[in-house]
Amino acid sequence: MQLVRKTVKGNSYWYLVQKGRKHGVVTNVKTIYLGTADRLAAMLSESGEAQFPTSFDSWEVGASAALCAELRELDVLRIIDEACPARRADATLSYGQMLAVIALQRAIAPRPLRSLEHLRQWYEGCGVRELLPMDPTGLDGRRVHDALALLRAGDLERLETDLVAAVVRKYHVSSEDWSVEKIVSSLREQSDVDFGFRQITDPQWASAVPLRHYTDSLLRVHTTLSVLALLLAKLVVRRLRRAGIQTTVSEALHELSNLRLAHLHYGASASPALKELARASRVSSKPSALQTKMIRALGITEALQFGPTQRRRAGKKTSEKSSIA
Repeated sequence: MQLVRKTVKGNSYWYLVQKGRKHGVVTNVKTIYLGTADRLAAMLSESGEAQFPTSFDSWEVGASAALCAELRELDVLRIIDEACPARRADATLSYGQMLAVIALQRAIAPRPLRSLEHLRQWYEGCGVRELLPMDPTGLDGRRVHDALALLRAGDLERLETDLVAAVVRKYHVSSEDWSVEKIVSSLREQSDVDFGFRQITDPQWASAVPLRHYTDSLLRVHTTLSVLALLLAKLVVRRLRRAGIQTTVSEALHELSNLRLAHLHYGASASPALKELARASRVSSKPSALQTKMIRALGITEALQFGPTQRRRAGKKTSEKSSIA
């Protein structure tokens, strides 16, 4: 949740506001009234030193938001589901959900969490879990391995072809310039061929390593998903460059991955009101000047819960200013 101030008839009041998606649009789904600044100050000072947090949990959210936005723009989950065979009726996740999460993991997960065995752990510990919600049990290593083993070369060829069509349609790219082969090996066969090859083997960002599959079919799936991860990352960079921010995949993902949200934890002697406030709210990292430009260029302000929001009430617009802008 987010701590916001509303100004009504010249008076300021503080609220906790929880953001969420409704019909695909980010909106306020829960609002908790806290009161005036004096009431809030009294709440925070009831127990002196006991009001200081004792620990916190934080998770990455910036890169997750940027890449998930590109997933939605290209409608990648639908493309995957239509290209791949239908899963069993009792399957927890569709191929679209599963393969999208694996591609995101390849793009931004720290190296120790980049294997399929750590897929669920990574998913539950980053911003993707809120931006792309699903049942995490479907991301258990054994289930993922079994599902990937059922994919065949024809499925992946259809997927690659459909991704090409989506890119051409979305970004009005000439089909003469973007053949199937050029899209599949996107950055390795274009003008930045050398950079693309180094990037796809980069151990930190948008990486195709480490390789932990032992059959040709699984290696084929792995390669396709690694290229998809790199394509999504390059689309983020494309959007940033069009906004005048000259950057690379590594720099962009590094800066965005340092945008985090945190839950604060208080000791046993803290007031119940403060504990409830901490449980229901989240604190953001302070973005740098470059990160602020990236947030605006990518249009992910609301997903990151940074900055002011606007709400219309009874025909009037009420300003809500975030204390963490």
